[in-house]
This record gives sequence, C-alpha cells and structure tokens, in this order.
Amino acid sequence: MLQHDQHRLIPLVFYFKKSLIKSQSDRLAYNTQYKFLITTNIKVVNLIEDVKSMPLDYHHQLSVLMDILSNQQTDCCGTVAECEQLERLVKSLLANNELTSEAKNVLMDVYEYSQSGKYNQHLDEHILSHQQDLSQWIEDIHQLS
Repeated sequence: MLQHDQHRLIPLVFYFKKSLIKSQSDRLAYNTQYKFLITTNIKVVNLIEDVKSMPLDYHHQLSVLMDILSNQQTDCCGTVAECEQLERLVKSLLANNELTSEAKNVLMDVYEYSQSGKYNQHLDEHILSHQQDLSQWIEDIHQLS
C-alpha cells in the first residue's frame, strides 16, 4: 500500500507542513525531494496522524478538500484515509455559520460521497462512477475560496 499511495500522501503531508504545494510541479518536486521518507519505513498512519493534529484555517481546509477531490478525479482512485480526511474537513467547514445554503449542500454531497466511499469494497469504482460529481464539486468549492 505504501508504494501505491506514496504520491498521494507525501504531497498532502508537505502541504500541511509547508503550505507550499499548490501545483502538480510542486507536488512532483516534493515527491522527488522527499523520496527518502518512503524508504525509511515511516508508517502511513503516522503521517496521517501528523496531518490530523494540525490546525487549518477555512481557506486551507477548502484548498485541501479541493486537492483530495482533484487527486481522486485525476487518478480515478483513492484511499479510505482520504475519505476519512474528506469527512473531517467537511465537518469542520460545516461549523462555519457564514456558509450559504448552496455551499452547505455541496459539502453535504461531498460528505455523503466520502461516507459511501469509505465503506465501499470497490473504492476505485466508486470514484470512477462519481467523476462528473467530482468535477462539479471542485468547481463549486473553488468558488467558495
């Protein structure tokens, strides 16, 4: 699993830690530069725990939400950990009282998508079947930020 997911987790971790990863080229640069993390037996769980414990403001949360959705749309695959991260982000974003009802609807759709994906035995097929939704959500969330 670590080899398959390395391109998905390492950029996410460095996004949180450095707030620099904003483009595919940045992601590739970090992936190359920090490849040693993959080979030093750092557990994926530890990386995710580091990410979960870091506070993010509203705009960073939206950015990470879009990044995860974009990765799933582009790669047509994902992980249960990503679905769980989507859930946490959406819950946190929904706590914002200034959200419009349209924004809340989009976030609830993303939450339902992540919930059903998390428990789906065929997550990649689930993601593939939601490609149009992912495109629309990314566009909608981009307008929120």
